[in-house]
Amino acid sequence: MRTKTSANQVVGSLWEVPDASTVELMSAFYDGLLRDRLEPEFALAQAQARYAADASQTASPARLLTMLYDRLVVDLTIAHDAMLRGDIALTGERLGHASDIILELHSTLDTELWPQGESLAALYLWLVQELMQARLRSDAQRVATCRDLVVPLRDAWHVASGGAPPREGGTEEHRAQGGAEQGGAS
Repeated sequence: MRTKTSANQVVGSLWEVPDASTVELMSAFYDGLLRDRLEPEFALAQAQARYAADASQTASPARLLTMLYDRLVVDLTIAHDAMLRGDIALTGERLGHASDIILELHSTLDTELWPQGESLAALYLWLVQELMQARLRSDAQRVATCRDLVVPLRDAWHVASGGAPPREGGTEEHRAQGGAEQGGAS
C-alpha cells in the first residue's frame, strides 16, 4: 500500500515532554519555524531551551535539586568523554559547570536544619577538589570516579522527592548532551 503526502519535510525528536507541556513546546517550535523563519533544528533547540528555562523557574525546590543532580551527571559524563578524546575546551567547560553545580549544592545545604548534612557538605568540597585535580592532570578516571559517586546520590534524591530514578543506559545523559550542544541546556 502506498501513501501520498503533501508534506515537504517532517521534523521528529526523541526529546521527552510531559503531555501537558506538549502544546507549549510545539507552539514555541512553530513560532520559531514560521514567525522567526528558523531552520527546523534551530527552532526545536530554541523551543527546548525555552521549555527548560520555564520548567526551572516554576519547579519546586525538590525538583530543582533533582534537575541540578541530573545536569551534574550529564556534565561529568560529557567531561569524561571529552577528556578521553583530548577535547580540552569541552572538558574544561563541563568540569567548570559541574563544579559550579556542586558549589551551588554546597551553598544551599543547610546543616543547621539537617546536621547530618555535614558529611554531604564535605563530600561536595572533596568533589570540587577532585575535579580540579582531574583537570590539571587530565585524569579521566578521576572524573569517572566523581560521576560514579554522584549517580547514587542523584538517584536517592529522585526517590526522596517522590520520583523514580532516571532510567539506566545513559539515555538522559545523551539527550541532555544533544540539547546542551544545541544550546538547549546549561
